[in-house]
Amino acid sequence: MAVYAVTGDLGSGKSLITVGLMRDYGAAKKRIATNMNINPQNLWPDNSDIMPVRLSDFPSSKELWAMGKGSDSPDESTFGALVLDELGASMNTRDWNDKDRKEIIKFFLHTRKLGWDVFLLVQHIDMLDKQIRNAVVEHLVVCKRLDRVKIPFIGSLLQIAGFSGKFMKLHVASVKYGKSNHAPVVNRWYYTGHVILYPSLFTCYDTRQIFTDDSAPYVMLSSKQLHQWYGEGARSVVGKLINPPKKINQQPQRLLSKPKHPLVQKIMKLPPERRIEFIQRFEACGALDR
Repeated sequence: MAVYAVTGDLGSGKSLITVGLMRDYGAAKKRIATNMNINPQNLWPDNSDIMPVRLSDFPSSKELWAMGKGSDSPDESTFGALVLDELGASMNTRDWNDKDRKEIIKFFLHTRKLGWDVFLLVQHIDMLDKQIRNAVVEHLVVCKRLDRVKIPFIGSLLQIAGFSGKFMKLHVASVKYGKSNHAPVVNRWYYTGHVILYPSLFTCYDTRQIFTDDSAPYVMLSSKQLHQWYGEGARSVVGKLINPPKKINQQPQRLLSKPKHPLVQKIMKLPPERRIEFIQRFEACGALDR
């Protein structure tokens, strides 16, 4: 079990990296819970039975406790992933004076016994509540985008030649053991939005999600159910070559003609100049409405 404070500037890839982590957790058949708008149909294969728990945007302690356990096993390698975004707004160290505060902190203190790996997304770790920051957070994760960094030595020459002179668009998360920027790095996670073997991570979640107070928790359908009911999700480049999407031939539906009234059928046998006369007579007496 571990609690990660995932930090980084705006646009540094905090959400994309954690969505990539959720993809990996789901691929290992582990439970997923998050307050992010994710798309299971694109995040996991069409035969995946993972049913993520979608918490409200700003979850309460009752919601967190109601999720249950992330794993029934004491083996930490089987723990589920609890991903909470925009904690700078809901658990801000200055503004968070909610009555539910103690219960939420109590939940985080029990996440190890409940079998959850917790990922708390925030711009800076100092924005988190002090008690959560000091008592719960074990790892500081710093996210960076390499496409904003110029390549040493040859970057300027590449720019003169008309290239960007920067690295490829790769998101790197440095995992530090401790809450300080000077803590030792124990791991690094690498994710990119566009990959070959999987659908693009940008199709797996709502990149423009707005967090509001009027949302409610629910359990999402699995990728398998969505595939069976609503069709195929996004495919990777290799997936499109091996198993191309099926083309659906949509033929226009033929409208069934309404059977004509028996009197109208007889009127149509009359000469054209007499038809209107008889139709008007029958309509006047209501014979065509019977």
